[in-house]
Amino acid sequence: MSIVVGPRLTNYMGARRVNFNLLSSIIAKTFDDAYINERVNFLVIHLGQPNPEQIADPGDAIAARKNAVSVVTLGPDGTFVDSANRLLKYKSFPDSFRLEAVHLASGEKITQGNVFIPFYPTARADDAIIQVLVDGTEHWSVRIFKFKKEPEIKNEQKVFE
Repeated sequence: MSIVVGPRLTNYMGARRVNFNLLSSIIAKTFDDAYINERVNFLVIHLGQPNPEQIADPGDAIAARKNAVSVVTLGPDGTFVDSANRLLKYKSFPDSFRLEAVHLASGEKITQGNVFIPFYPTARADDAIIQVLVDGTEHWSVRIFKFKKEPEIKNEQKVFE
């Protein structure tokens, strides 16, 4: 039985770990890239539930993304463009790793659409908590701190409200 269950358990645990490591790495790299290049980067959390009101132009590929993260900057024409840094390229997550909501420092909870979290060249970001639903049953939170490069990841025992 362990021959059958062992590899499946390793794959299950491995996929979750890989997705959290990827999300943490993108957050840390966004922090570094803004500081080193002296520019404002925006970490975009594309929640699993899209918001049709945010997609004004059907050709806007960034706004149309869901269950993913992107890092964007303001282009010369004032529109958002994907970061040129290949380590910060758009990354989508599988349905088993669902980006459910974002809590902002203002107290606002966003449950659909895209959330732009600025990372400033002064080595700070806006505080935020990203809620993630793993395998449809496990609730996790990823907390971004204002002055800390590494996010905090916690397994939540209660259902998010």
